[in-house]
Amino acid sequence: MVSLYSHEEKNRMKKRAVICLATACAVLGAALIACVVLCTKVRTGNAEKLLYWVIGLFTLAGWFFILMIGLGYRPFQAEYRHMEGILNGPEEMDEGRLTVSPVSFRIPKSIVIRKAALTNGEETRTLNVDARLAKMLPKNGSRVRVKTVRKYITAAEACDEND
Repeated sequence: MVSLYSHEEKNRMKKRAVICLATACAVLGAALIACVVLCTKVRTGNAEKLLYWVIGLFTLAGWFFILMIGLGYRPFQAEYRHMEGILNGPEEMDEGRLTVSPVSFRIPKSIVIRKAALTNGEETRTLNVDARLAKMLPKNGSRVRVKTVRKYITAAEACDEND
């Protein structure tokens, strides 16, 4: 059975989140220090020029901070929190034909997921799979055995058609 989640990957996501946050804060702090130093160098003749330098420098640092938080820290932190909940949750086993939707969408303040349908006879169960991990699942229409936690597929293996 192919496991989609691991403690190593969870720790990697936490480390990436911390690195992104530290980098963003360091750049913002360095820009603030640079702006303070520039402000101490102001004289009547260079005031206008240094004003533009301070505004430009801190604007760029602010945008860098926003991008690092929005595109780095928050997604990695959401992935870490998701993995922590999945790895600590109770597992269930299920079996059937798996069909994964090609459409991905982000849960607000959480991860990007894809919907999956697990059909066993007349019963169809709707599950979720982390969009990053969907490529690790067997191909659509395969008969599979899956482990789930809170309706998220955590592990899967293809079954023989004769079973």
